[in-house]
Formats: sequence, structure tokens, C-alpha cells
Amino acid sequence: MITEDEARAKILASIRPLPGRRVALSAALDCFATRDLAARIALPNFDNSAMDGYAVVANACRKGNRLRVIGEQPAGEDRHLRVASGEAVRIFTGAPIPSGADAIIMQEDVTRHGDEIVANVDVDSGEFIRRRGCDLTEGQQILARRELSIWKSAGKCVPQLFQRATNLSQPAYRFNRVKSTTATRRCWSRSLNVAEPLQNQFNIVLMIVRL
Repeated sequence: MITEDEARAKILASIRPLPGRRVALSAALDCFATRDLAARIALPNFDNSAMDGYAVVANACRKGNRLRVIGEQPAGEDRHLRVASGEAVRIFTGAPIPSGADAIIMQEDVTRHGDEIVANVDVDSGEFIRRRGCDLTEGQQILARRELSIWKSAGKCVPQLFQRATNLSQPAYRFNRVKSTTATRRCWSRSLNVAEPLQNQFNIVLMIVRL
């Protein structure tokens, strides 16, 4: 009888990687990268608000100050609004930061009276602003060789050089086969290591995709 470590070593010694190939994003389930890959775009791709609130000029937004609300910037299309000292723009989470604004004051920290707000707290420059590239910068590695990932949001709509670990003629690959992954149709940017246990929500989404 041999030990578990010896058995594992024998199995791993028999593994021969399958050749890399291009696959469509919708066919990338159970695949992993054969080379390192880097982001083509920043994530987020523009400065945006981390909170629902008001875009302001920080040095003009002190506790008790009144600011005139000059417009509204929802998440989505940039309305190209501009904020000056003493002004504010109603803004929502994920919305682009108006020109001139350097901070967001949360809606919970103001009292609104018609077209004016009163700041109930002091605001610091940069507060509640998610800067371009704060999650991912151009050229940053998003996927390492042998990792499994869905990465459309990082500027890669078609995975390159993935291998499918499902060849039943290769027992070693069958032994290491990834049983479930994120759903490619959701195009999540999260990267998963094939050796890690996958959470239940991934199994549920996978079953839906495979219906």
C-alpha cells in the first residue's frame, strides 16, 4: 500500500496538459487560462460616486453651509454637469462625477429645503469618490495561468487560450475537473482558482445556464 501523498504524486506525474485554444465566452465553462492575461481597460473606467448623495466642492461644504442644487446626475449617461463653490449636484451610486466636484456628501448627511441643501457634517476632498482604475488598472494582471475566470468587464470579451478540463480520456484531468463555475453569460469579473471550493450561488447559476 502507498501513502496518499505517493498516490497523488503518481497521478500528477501522469498529467499532460491539453493544447490551448480560443473559445467563445459562452463556451468557457470548465476552462482555465493557459497564459497570464492583463486588463485592456481600467475598472471603473471613470471617476464615479460611491454613494447616493450630492457632488460638491469639499472646501465649500462645511457643517451648516447651504448649497444650491443645480441639477441631477443619475447612474448611466454623463450629463456633463459642472459644480462650482456653493453648489451641489444630486448624484446616485455609480454615476460619473460632475466637473469641478471633488467629494460626495451622503444624502443622510444633509437636510434638503427645496433647491438647497444644508450640510450636517464637514466633507473632505475625495470623500466617497471611486477613482478611475481603483479596482483594476490598464495592464494589471487579471487572470493568471491555470486560473478560471469570467472577465468581460476587464475589457476581454473573448477568452484566449483556454483549456477544457473535461477530457474523459485523461483520468488526471477528470480527477481535477472543475465541477462548477460562474455563469459566463453574466460576465462577472471575479477570478476563481480551480483548486478552491466554489460557493453555492455559482452552482445555481451554472445549472440555469446549462438548461
